[in-house]
Amino acid sequence: MSEQTNKSTQTLKTAPGWALLQLGFRPFFWLAAVAAVVLVAGWLYLWASGAVATPYGAPQWWHLHEMLFGFCIAVIAGFLLTAASNWSGTDTASGGMLALLAIVWLLGRLLPWFAVLPRWLPAVIDVAFLPLLAGTLARALWASPQKSNRVFLALLLTMAASNVAFHLGVNTDLPLLAQRAGTLMLCLVILTVAWLSGRVLPFFTARAVPDSTPQSPPWLGRTATGLLLMWAALWPFLPRHWLTAAIALAAAVVHVMRLYRWHHPALWRIPILAVLHVAYGWLALGLGLVALAAAGLSALGPAVHALTMGAIGGFTLGMMTRVSLGHSGRP
Repeated sequence: MSEQTNKSTQTLKTAPGWALLQLGFRPFFWLAAVAAVVLVAGWLYLWASGAVATPYGAPQWWHLHEMLFGFCIAVIAGFLLTAASNWSGTDTASGGMLALLAIVWLLGRLLPWFAVLPRWLPAVIDVAFLPLLAGTLARALWASPQKSNRVFLALLLTMAASNVAFHLGVNTDLPLLAQRAGTLMLCLVILTVAWLSGRVLPFFTARAVPDSTPQSPPWLGRTATGLLLMWAALWPFLPRHWLTAAIALAAAVVHVMRLYRWHHPALWRIPILAVLHVAYGWLALGLGLVALAAAGLSALGPAVHALTMGAIGGFTLGMMTRVSLGHSGRP
């Protein structure tokens, strides 16, 4: 693991100013934490009350959109705005620009609830966030010595396209389009989790557990990524197909192999590290459950929530904690 990965969680020198707007993770991790509580509480209320309508139509559409395009994107934005500066030595956003990004994200969460607004306005503002984030990151990611970091630009723009498709689906009564867009977004977030895990888990484990030798051979990483890409191309469109089941099962096996190579018994004594390994285990389990659902052997709900609550929830909690600690000045 390169020193560059280490730098993504280390303290930056920041210009004088309001501390909240000096580094990208500060406003966005805070917003993500608040969103996690509010969005889950809101979903539980809608579910328990039997509500039948939200700004996105049926309550499940609002739940899907806000957890993926709201909460997850806030965490991704906070991480990338901070890490890209360290990777390249180039500032991404601070002060007014960082405040603008946070406001656009927040408006995307709040404006849909104002019925007096034309339906297109909240959608346009919500959709605008990801291209704006990509544009803000472009210079730093392009200047990074590791050209592989540029993949985040393509990833963010693909997420933006998925968001456009979702809004079109819910606003033009095309539920299949909205469902496929939401599923694709889930796949893209899982790809992000898997790719970042492959970079940070071996490195963090080796640093925290001195006698460990976590191995991450390139062929295994490429196989894991390739299978996830194939799964992401299939699952939104063929959720109940033998080919989707086969690819998901193969991906689950490969990710278990990967996690096994990173494991060391001593890591369980370090909660901030263990949570990342547990989250990766949920990713592999979720893929296995996707395979069962695609083969018609189980319902889809357990697979979706293993990937979201288990893999994404665990990874975001672990990374938010790790990045925040790295910039606190504490060991």
